[in-house]
Amino acid sequence: MFFKTKKEIKSKQHDYTHPIGSQAFPVEPSKTKNMWIIEIKVPDVTLEGGAWYEIFELPLTDLDS
Repeated sequence: MFFKTKKEIKSKQHDYTHPIGSQAFPVEPSKTKNMWIIEIKVPDVTLEGGAWYEIFELPLTDLDS
């Protein structure tokens, strides 16, 4: 199961913005009410494994199932 993001999210690791509709995989509920720890996979053929990953804590209102 995955969510899709409703907003653009600025990467913390790279000069990159995750676009609206990025696939966000739930990792676990946050300790903060109505928040989730999610992982976004970004395809990148230049990397071993073909992608890089980034973790965010987002409110449920920023995610669409």
